[in-house]
Amino acid sequence: MLISDMHNDILNRRENLSGLAKFDTVISKIVCAVFRGSKNFSGVENAAWNFLKNTTRKYYLAFEDCGYLDYDNLQTFLNFKPLYASLTYNDENEMGFGCHKDGGLKSKGKEFAKILSGNNIVSDIAHLSKKSALDVLDICERVICSHTCFSGYYRHKRNIDDEIIRLIVQKNGITGLTFVGEFLCGGKATAKDCANHIDYYVNKFGIESLCIGSDFYGTDDLPVNLKNYFDFENLYEELHKMNYNQEQIDSIFYKNADKYINLE
Repeated sequence: MLISDMHNDILNRRENLSGLAKFDTVISKIVCAVFRGSKNFSGVENAAWNFLKNTTRKYYLAFEDCGYLDYDNLQTFLNFKPLYASLTYNDENEMGFGCHKDGGLKSKGKEFAKILSGNNIVSDIAHLSKKSALDVLDICERVICSHTCFSGYYRHKRNIDDEIIRLIVQKNGITGLTFVGEFLCGGKATAKDCANHIDYYVNKFGIESLCIGSDFYGTDDLPVNLKNYFDFENLYEELHKMNYNQEQIDSIFYKNADKYINLE
């Protein structure tokens, strides 16, 4: 069994990639996101440089919440050549509005979205408000949602609805299912809840644009039997019970993400 993950937060837990070494036998590719949080650009820059000095071919860099960017540090950011970047976190920043708010991209956000597109950096709409996500989808050709669940199955302000999913699919983008219990079911989740979200997505949008965006190391609210990459055996069993075959499970677990990443 192999796993690719479009969103892992290990870089934000003061840990380095050696913390993932024990999973090496099951890892195909992992995207490690540097989260802004309380860091200024200098802190983000240091985290990114440390990552690049220690990375291997299995690991890719992304940025989460780029509200700190201005013209003085933009070129440094672009020099990192991240796989993707997101404009906000859950609330409001200089770029626009997150999922806790109701508003679209601000002028700085629209300008930055154009810069991402012009530099072949994928725009990630995870954490955005719906209006901001729609603005990104209108501006950018390459759009993903790196880690989310699906409001059509369980309604939550952090999840994305069918309209957004459909627009991502139309742009040949990809969406990563996250393993946050609050988003999956509103409480203590299991691998079964993850399988239910997967089944909802596949039945509506097909299997080719779905992947994993676990948010491992970014949350403690993980399913009771899906807390690390070895636990994917439990998700495999739940999907197998739903009559998913090996090829389909492999597509979700790693092949779809690998194909998208390899477009770079």
